[in-house]
Amino acid sequence: MKLASWVWKGLFTQNVPDGCWFGCTMSCAHAVDNFELKTGPYKGQKVMVDGPEYETVGGCGSNPAIFDPAAVLEINFYCDTYGLDTISFGTLTGFIMDCYENGILNRERCGGLEMTWGNWQATLEMMHQIGAARSRPGRRQGRKVHAGVFRQGIRRRSPVPQGHRHARQGAGAIRIHVKGIAGQQGGYYMTNKGPQHDEAWLIFMDMVNNHIPTFEKKAEALHYFPVFRTWFGLQGLCKLPWNDVEPVDNASHAEPNKVPEHVQNYVDIYNAITGDRSTRRKCCCNRSASTISSASST
Repeated sequence: MKLASWVWKGLFTQNVPDGCWFGCTMSCAHAVDNFELKTGPYKGQKVMVDGPEYETVGGCGSNPAIFDPAAVLEINFYCDTYGLDTISFGTLTGFIMDCYENGILNRERCGGLEMTWGNWQATLEMMHQIGAARSRPGRRQGRKVHAGVFRQGIRRRSPVPQGHRHARQGAGAIRIHVKGIAGQQGGYYMTNKGPQHDEAWLIFMDMVNNHIPTFEKKAEALHYFPVFRTWFGLQGLCKLPWNDVEPVDNASHAEPNKVPEHVQNYVDIYNAITGDRSTRRKCCCNRSASTISSASST
């Protein structure tokens, strides 16, 4: 309960409807002002922490059993500072701690760090060493953790389960177990940027709503969604108003998983700003002209 929503609500000092877009009522933008750092190069300084997002709380909080909100905030800040992905770092840290607790890794192999569950001080020290490795003076120090953890520990001593041997584009692929979920497996391993849920996050429409039950529909989705989501991201448009809130009649459309009414809204915004006369087919690279023409527009 230490990382529950009401805990963060009490910490957020920026949590208003007009966070990114004027008039947006999603109220997803939030931050913590005047947070005093306890470690690292900015120790003692008061900073603004952007977030944390729920995946950062899960990845850098629950995953490594760090249930101190202040520690999660500090990890969040320094991930942003060093240019580290919070999900990848949280997954890596949890894996290291699991190996440490099971005797695969030890203090010597971790460069003197005691990577036990919940040890946020050691977690931040590891992060600072990784960050120091990006600069020339700290390169040797940062490599100490990498060499100890990976070369002596995980790679030599931890066998890879047979079911995970398909993972190729990054360790973050096992953040969510996708075995037996063909659409999401494709979403991870066929996208341009590797495992993530920006381009093709198909698990909900595949497993919950059953919008893409056949392999043909899954294949079409793996073509459409990476192109569409990349397109509206390049336009500076937000994902949330597209499919986190759906029209009441969305289920009656031929392709409800695409939320065609909201897609048309995005195209209308694009045309209004650019003066173009683009259609959904042109903007979203949908190969199926018949389904586009059958979907009602706003």
